Amino acid sequence: KERAFYKCYNLKRIVIPDSVQFIDERAFEFCGNLNHIRIPDGISSLGYRTFGDCYSLSDLKIPLSVVKIHGCTFDCRFSYDIDSGIPWIRKLSENSGDFVIIGKVLFRYRGNQKKVIVPDNIVTIADHAFVHFTPESVVIPDSVTLIEKDAFNLFDRFNPETPILRRIEYHHIAFLLSEKFDYRQALKLIDNIRKLLSGSEDADVLNYLREHRTDLLFLDRLDTFQRILDSEKIFTKGNIDEFIRYTAENQKHEFQIMLINYKQEKGWYEDIKSIIRNKFKL
Repeated sequence: KERAFYKCYNLKRIVIPDSVQFIDERAFEFCGNLNHIRIPDGISSLGYRTFGDCYSLSDLKIPLSVVKIHGCTFDCRFSYDIDSGIPWIRKLSENSGDFVIIGKVLFRYRGNQKKVIVPDNIVTIADHAFVHFTPESVVIPDSVTLIEKDAFNLFDRFNPETPILRRIEYHHIAFLLSEKFDYRQALKLIDNIRKLLSGSEDADVLNYLREHRTDLLFLDRLDTFQRILDSEKIFTKGNIDEFIRYTAENQKHEFQIMLINYKQEKGWYEDIKSIIRNKFKL
């Protein structure tokens, strides 16, 4: 229940039975002397300020069943400073290496590599996970089903005009990012491409990809673009010439050649007699 142990200052130790399936928001908020707590297997999420201001908490058992952790589960003020506040968080950070993982949640990235490969079996990338250092490139495993909206810094804190994350790869689909095309847009496009390539006939998916087909120029894998062409659902006789021109204007010559070849294979080039006949209405 929400605030079940709210401000229980004398509470120092608690073991939650396996029968408990859900812990509500602020359940242990302001339990200033709480030192030890065991979360049973089966709990899937920890909500807003579940352990807010629990500054004595040094022994916390969280199972692998936890796949979602609110950005303010421990304390909103420490979203940007994992080394402060709760002893358990500090200890976890010190012993975790580059990746601070809680349950199946990537809670924080603490390294400084330009290319980061997120570990397998991670299900969620939490809010502010890359707040300390955002790499130039990140590869996300297929096990991830949720990337919180503020997982990455969109801009360099010292130069707000300059994006940090330059490339993202997810479901083996990679995009180059820019000021005009950030990782949130890329993730939405990746999700729709993934559905398309899995054989989806969903009208919303097809409409989204057709409306955003110019964003496909940010693709960083030619094999993905070829698979999109092979689906025969996005490029039509009516729109392919416009897109060929667009690739030429943006100097995306590999895509331009692939589109020209695709147009040739589909037989969408009119012969010279047809062009003359149509022009002069013969």
